[in-house]
Amino acid sequence: VLEPSCGDGSFIKVLADCYKKLGATDEQIKSSVLGIEQDEVEAEKASRYGATITCSDFFNYYQDNIDGRTKFDVIVGNPPYIRYGDFKEEYRKIAFDLMKKYGFNPNRLTNIWIPFLVLSCKALRPTGRIGVVIPADLFYVDYATETREFLNAFFDRLTIITFKRLVFDDMQQDVVILLGERSCE
Repeated sequence: VLEPSCGDGSFIKVLADCYKKLGATDEQIKSSVLGIEQDEVEAEKASRYGATITCSDFFNYYQDNIDGRTKFDVIVGNPPYIRYGDFKEEYRKIAFDLMKKYGFNPNRLTNIWIPFLVLSCKALRPTGRIGVVIPADLFYVDYATETREFLNAFFDRLTIITFKRLVFDDMQQDVVILLGERSCE
């Protein structure tokens, strides 16, 4: 299981708890759950749940360790929502280069959650599943058109959960939960 932007470990804790309920040992949890977090303080908080936590930005980590080398059964997360202008150039270049490698055409409107989502999908095994919290922008902004088309073609089954009201008090943005399931290559 991969959590590419684990923050303080909210999803990591739930994953570790689920593994424990299934009878997994601490070592099995550590070898089965990987969290990536750029912020050292947040990565340290996430590490208390027993998973392997790597302090790195996702795009460098993806390029150096995942791309063409590693596939995951499950990916969960809530990627950051950062506009192009606030997306640090050093990370944006890597993210956009990786997206271009996969046939995407990111532009100056592309929000950081899109490369997080696309690259996470590309890191799934042929029978993998993903569950992510993403902006409802997916449905209506032009810069997400390629992503919508990709998701539709990439997954055998998509479930999108929407909400009638804002679900996070500190966000003024509608979000959806996207669940994707692949059943073959």
